[in-house]
Amino acid sequence: MGRKASKGARTKSGRLSRSKLALMERNPAPDYIVERRDLFSFVTPTKGPDGRHGEIDQDVCDGIGQLHALGLLDGHGLDPKDMRDCARFFGEHYWTRYRETAPKTGKYERTDKSVSAWLGESAADRRFDRMDEALRGYERAVLMSLVVDTAWGDEIIPWAQSLIDEALLSRGRVRKGVVRFPDEHDRAMLQACVRGLCLLVDGGLEMRRAA
Repeated sequence: MGRKASKGARTKSGRLSRSKLALMERNPAPDYIVERRDLFSFVTPTKGPDGRHGEIDQDVCDGIGQLHALGLLDGHGLDPKDMRDCARFFGEHYWTRYRETAPKTGKYERTDKSVSAWLGESAADRRFDRMDEALRGYERAVLMSLVVDTAWGDEIIPWAQSLIDEALLSRGRVRKGVVRFPDEHDRAMLQACVRGLCLLVDGGLEMRRAA
């Protein structure tokens, strides 16, 4: 006989189990997460592996996610979700691939990338390399400011934050703190970001082998 399956967080009806609810009551979400959930309560959460909708935290946890949730990546000929996911993939793998070299260089030019001598290059490494080769110039700097420089905290780069605040205000929602309306420079940054996202999506596609 196999080992008995452990109880999940939800019952068969889809409701949270009593133990999970008790744990959540003992460890409530921080105030800034509760505020963010309220601001973006109009967002339909992405379905998890179990097919159920969870909290919206994963959808709006960063600048690129909030731009996507507010429709600011729509209308450019590509699936906005693919644009968001490619940006997150690039940001998450940037430090893994460049590890110790990137922070020391202080610039966005290519340096020798780290490769595990034990595992070698993975499919994710090769996908990142294609994206890395495709992303150049001003678009690279703008996109890096959004998904690399401010990817490890709740801070969002000011040009993106101003656009997010404006889009929230159009829905009758106001973020706590100082709100700055976007200017032409901020809007130009968004357009450069979108161009960079298009390059990432295209670069992330695996090249077909010739027949």
